[in-house]
Amino acid sequence: MPFTGRFRPTRSSPVRVFLSHTPEDTRFVDKLAEALTATAPRVNFQVFSNLELKPGDVPEEVRSAWLDKADVILLIVTSAFLHSPEAAIEVNAALERRRAVTLGEFPLSLLRPIGVRVLSPA
Repeated sequence: MPFTGRFRPTRSSPVRVFLSHTPEDTRFVDKLAEALTATAPRVNFQVFSNLELKPGDVPEEVRSAWLDKADVILLIVTSAFLHSPEAAIEVNAALERRRAVTLGEFPLSLLRPIGVRVLSPA
């Protein structure tokens, strides 16, 4: 299915990606974020996730700001994610954002371990 949203990536503008995940999935998310940023300069990904929180940050406020400016929200769906109250908050925020603007979201199910592969844009 072709992407029909408002967002059209260019080499000069970063693709802002919010990664919604649980602490149990940190290792995978760290590798995914590394793989996404390694695609520069072909595609410049700016990745937001809990891994980027700094001491003194108010997590709810920072995540809300990230969700507001994200072009793509990736939901890293694992068994831990399905039972996480924080993940439920992020999913609801993503759905609310989707109602307000056209947003690309791609649920990524990790119920079985998989490798990370970054595909070149078409």
